[in-house]
Amino acid sequence: PPIAIVKVLHLLLCEQKVAVMSTDVGLVSVVAAALTHLVDPLRWECVHVPLKPMELGSVDMLECPNPFVVGIAEEVDPSIVPPDVTVLSLEGAPELTLAQDALLGQAHSSFTLIHKLQCLPQWTLVSSRKAASERARIYSQGLTPEERSRVTAYKGVLHGYVAGLCGDVDEPEAWRRYGEYNQDTKDFEFIPDSFIEPRAQVLALQEELVHSQMFHTLVGRHQQSDVAKAEKQANL
Repeated sequence: PPIAIVKVLHLLLCEQKVAVMSTDVGLVSVVAAALTHLVDPLRWECVHVPLKPMELGSVDMLECPNPFVVGIAEEVDPSIVPPDVTVLSLEGAPELTLAQDALLGQAHSSFTLIHKLQCLPQWTLVSSRKAASERARIYSQGLTPEERSRVTAYKGVLHGYVAGLCGDVDEPEAWRRYGEYNQDTKDFEFIPDSFIEPRAQVLALQEELVHSQMFHTLVGRHQQSDVAKAEKQANL
């Protein structure tokens, strides 16, 4: 579901610990491998183990002190999962169990992003037997053109969202605005506040703007226009 996708994306952006669990080895490895691509154009720089080796105990893996994305293809007693680990269970319908305080104190909801994802064609939940058959078909034949188009659409929306969070950093020489560069030693120190401060100023202006009569009128015009269009369509 779009809300779950957004929650996982925000967890990864904040470099949290995420464990993908199922007894289906193929499913676990594919999903755990794919999750890190949610943060494109960023790159996941933390621990990434798409499939935990059998010789490594689940407890040892889950108690890793560093952020991670790991796939575990075995039954795991929920009581041994540390409180700072989010679990994405793929047994039956996907279920996301958030770590304690994983999203606390930060703005981790994006109604615009969720809405954009909800406007895309949705994936249909199927029975376990049907799901296994579909995975076997994808492994052997690949995605159909329609499925590939759907995946591309999802990736495009998520990529645009993350790229927006990154501002203009991808632009040539933009990094110079956000740190101190020593021309002699070629050393560069990134200063996060130099990136945040101008955006905070824009947000402060927006907070003032939304309370103005001009903005209220603008929203009202769009509301009236959309209602009029809907009524016109209904009368056709």
